[in-house]
Amino acid sequence: MIQTISDSKALKKTFHILAALLFVLTPLLAGVLWCALDGKTLADIYIPLGGWSDEITYYKQIESILTHGIPRGYFGYNQSQAMYGPFGYWGFLPLIPYALWGLVFGWTYTSPIYANIFFCVLAFAFIYFVLKPSKKWCVAFSAFWLFFQFLNRHVLSGAIESTLILQLVIVVVLGEYLLSDKASSQALSARKENWYVAICTTIVFFMTVLRPYYAVFYLIPFWAVIRKKKKIGIVAVPAVAFLSLVCFVLYKQYTCAAYFEDVIHIDERLAGGFTGIFVKIASDVVQLAKFIWYGFRYEDVTGWYYLFLFVELGIMLGVCIRNWLKKKPAPRMYVSTLIGNTLILLSIILLFTLVVGGRHILPLIVVNAIILLTETHINVGWLLGFIGILASLLAGNNEPIPYGNPEYVAWMESLEDVFAEHMEVTDTLSYDNVVGMPVSGFSREDSAKEAVTYYGYLYAVPAGMAVSIDFWEMYEEPENIKAKYILAHPDAKVRDRLEEIGMKCVLEMEELVLYVRE
Repeated sequence: MIQTISDSKALKKTFHILAALLFVLTPLLAGVLWCALDGKTLADIYIPLGGWSDEITYYKQIESILTHGIPRGYFGYNQSQAMYGPFGYWGFLPLIPYALWGLVFGWTYTSPIYANIFFCVLAFAFIYFVLKPSKKWCVAFSAFWLFFQFLNRHVLSGAIESTLILQLVIVVVLGEYLLSDKASSQALSARKENWYVAICTTIVFFMTVLRPYYAVFYLIPFWAVIRKKKKIGIVAVPAVAFLSLVCFVLYKQYTCAAYFEDVIHIDERLAGGFTGIFVKIASDVVQLAKFIWYGFRYEDVTGWYYLFLFVELGIMLGVCIRNWLKKKPAPRMYVSTLIGNTLILLSIILLFTLVVGGRHILPLIVVNAIILLTETHINVGWLLGFIGILASLLAGNNEPIPYGNPEYVAWMESLEDVFAEHMEVTDTLSYDNVVGMPVSGFSREDSAKEAVTYYGYLYAVPAGMAVSIDFWEMYEEPENIKAKYILAHPDAKVRDRLEEIGMKCVLEMEELVLYVRE
């Protein structure tokens, strides 16, 4: 009898461990599943065919850090550069976790994917061991993640949003303990609460230095210290928030290259005063509605990002209104999330195009799901999972996972050898180590026809060499062209401009030509 009870306990413990392991490994299992649906494996993913320019700049910067300490040229758009250092728009801070991964495991085309999965696994582990969710909670959240095609597409890429997901998960999970009555049945000790506030504040500090709109997450530690009437915290948290914004200004001013998207027009919008800002916000709200409609009708991916977010925020708002009508307090995490998400959305509208901003809300969708499941009901996870399935069916294969094939891999390897013959990486930081590529432009033969080279070829440039992704308009003024090397389409009209300023074509292939400044 005693032996039977002991065996039963051991079986339950084993089951519990397996269940926990399955939950923590959800990001890995999801990646394997989505690849398996295409008859592929994670090792088959080939980011040079991914089609996202962000992946190239991230990959080549990290590669340069690992091979040369820092890149030997300037990473930027339209051949821009940072005041100090060679790094691109987001600077060097978000690259550090991936550089560390590369130091330990090496750096190949699959390295960013494995690193992304690892950081997401860490996020799930933090959820499990700190929040201690129920088994049903775990299943519902895993279902949401598994069925969210576009989220998994970003994890299985060279993009670096996964570290941001990890940071936000830590912040909101600790926020559940600091502000919610549901996260734990036991009250936090004063010492533990102080640590949670300090960790939250520190992570939000670094997030704000990179992207200032994440300063709204200071609401969590600030609300926590106000509730407990901690005088030092009430002064310290705003002081850290102010310092992070100062650091953001300095970091962006001196260490990051300019971005060519709508962020460069923020001064024009502010110059229009309140009316100009209101018109911009109103027009983008209308455009958001169109994007969501396009998602149902025309396989537009951007609309699904925003639909996910609005469903989450709508549920939170509905719960808050219901509680207020019943004269009950609204969940504190819902109130802070609604305020924070609204301010972040307004910031994205003012700083970016909606298409670019859509990718930036993916981490918000993840952490909002955690808050919803904890505060409301596990059925929210199934609802979000259903939306994920619906998106996969209606959006189709709009953003497919890129897989390599032997012919293309061989072509890229041969291109690496060819580029190495014509490009020399020097020891000095200069534009002599920059390859520019016009990613828009027109044909010599037909001015109405586009003639552009696929920018995935930039992966093949030698390690240490920097890349610049350019609009064709900047080539109209010769002084804008600073890079020593320019890759272009064989039929590109921009070739005339390059030859006018004395650049020499040293390589001509069916897909591309390479010009060098002599």
